Amino acid sequence: MSSRVGAAMLDESDLALLAELQRNCRRPITQIAQCLGRPIATVRDRVKRLEEMGVIRGYSAHIDPSSIGYSLQAVIHITVEEKIINPKEFCEALGRIPEVQNVKLVPGDYEALVTGWVESIDHLRRILYEDVLKVPWVTRTNTSVVLLEKSWQIPRVRDV
Repeated sequence: MSSRVGAAMLDESDLALLAELQRNCRRPITQIAQCLGRPIATVRDRVKRLEEMGVIRGYSAHIDPSSIGYSLQAVIHITVEEKIINPKEFCEALGRIPEVQNVKLVPGDYEALVTGWVESIDHLRRILYEDVLKVPWVTRTNTSVVLLEKSWQIPRVRDV
């Protein structure tokens, strides 16, 4: 079985490698190769190929926001007055707000969903009134505070 990515095909070995990298990308290639039962050179070459193909777009550290003072996660639903003329500019304007984690343009009752981290309700209020509502096109917000979150890598690479 294989999955299509652009013009290239991913085989079961690629998928198994991706699953291992998602579990812990800091492990040395030697350990990953041993876990997969593959030669080190093969695994190293596959990682390089997957990076060059854009399948692997980078590596990152997952930071606990509460450990650096951000105790509340907020989801802000944004309504705009009229059609957003420049979606990229709109997203970048929201992204300049330091507390914003991500911006998603969506169809439906709201034009955008913004996720961000704040220190307190007062901090959230400041972000909404002093930052978000000043972004061009924004006319209204509806905000939720996240009580619990569980995330998975998407697409989730199945173990083979």
